[in-house]
Amino acid sequence: MSSHSVSVRATGQGVACKASKRGWTFTFDPDEESSPRAIEYLLFSLGACTAATVGRYMRQHGFPTDDLEVVVSANFHETSRGYKDIKVSLRPGRDFSGNEQLAFLAVARDCRIHNTLEHLAGVQVEIPGLASV
Repeated sequence: MSSHSVSVRATGQGVACKASKRGWTFTFDPDEESSPRAIEYLLFSLGACTAATVGRYMRQHGFPTDDLEVVVSANFHETSRGYKDIKVSLRPGRDFSGNEQLAFLAVARDCRIHNTLEHLAGVQVEIPGLASV
């Protein structure tokens, strides 16, 4: 098992914050309508991970990836304050055989984000030196 982390800091501008990892920076600003909300990045991440995982498999097997598309949708539940019923629609882009499509679906389940969500890793919130919540 390897450990991963990202840094998220407030920008001092309302509730906006920036997340950084390996030189990339993402801005989250729930007050700005044109900016994705932090929770929407979860859907982006799931879609990108699935597309990369299936795309890699397709290239390794000589299939074109030009039209590969992954659409991720979910229902946001106000009472639980989270997504429910997350759906990943894999659209490989051309007519593939039934067996090829089944293989793509099986490979899509190898996405790390998919596996994390499916197995619901525990999340602890803490302030170092204080008890976890």
